[in-house]
Amino acid sequence: MQPYFFPHVAHFALIDHVDRWVIMDVTQYTPKTWMNRNRVLHPSEGFMYVTAPVQGGSLHKRTREIVLHDPEAALRSITGKLQHYRRVAPHFWQVVGLVERAFSERSDNSLVALNAAALRVTCEYLSIDFNFAICSELGLDLSGIEHAGQWSLRISQQLGVTEYLGPVRGAALYRPAEFEAAGVRLRLLDLAPMTYRVAAPFTFIPSLSVLDVLMWNDPKDVTAYIRDQSHIVRPEDVRA
Repeated sequence: MQPYFFPHVAHFALIDHVDRWVIMDVTQYTPKTWMNRNRVLHPSEGFMYVTAPVQGGSLHKRTREIVLHDPEAALRSITGKLQHYRRVAPHFWQVVGLVERAFSERSDNSLVALNAAALRVTCEYLSIDFNFAICSELGLDLSGIEHAGQWSLRISQQLGVTEYLGPVRGAALYRPAEFEAAGVRLRLLDLAPMTYRVAAPFTFIPSLSVLDVLMWNDPKDVTAYIRDQSHIVRPEDVRA
């Protein structure tokens, strides 16, 4: 999967169900995506973005080449935007601590390093194992990729795995016949959007960043939801 910035809870459900996670940093970077921003509740209505600005984000660069513009300023901006949760969200300080840890524990100033750290500290908080690798560091031969769904298959083949689990929302990307021919079992994970109570003056919005989920919910409850409500399905069942 691409390195997303504090993604929604279904991302962590997928992590919880796999033995190994590969952070895809070798594909073309796409500006204004979930890689350097996500959504949290707005203090008056709707939602707003929290963003980690990058230097010269361009379609001509690979994700691994993208560098944060000013990490310290980004951290101040993000934690500042989260302050409206302070008086009403029961887990405000823990969540702000996750953001601070992600920035302080990143290995360098790349966007990939920040997002890897964010996933790791969030998984620790949720008591989810996170056995990850950075794709560009694996020495794989990924030449000749013909379509988007082939990245996961080629990586799976070279890592010697027998089963690949992807998100159900990405079902259209995969060509099951290719996986079958390669001897890799393709399955998809489905998780219904999590609903929960928020305090006034906020109004609940589904599928926001995990930061919003963890503001209002005990981490044990979030992990229990992930494990109780996740369903592994066959690609042919999704397409039917």
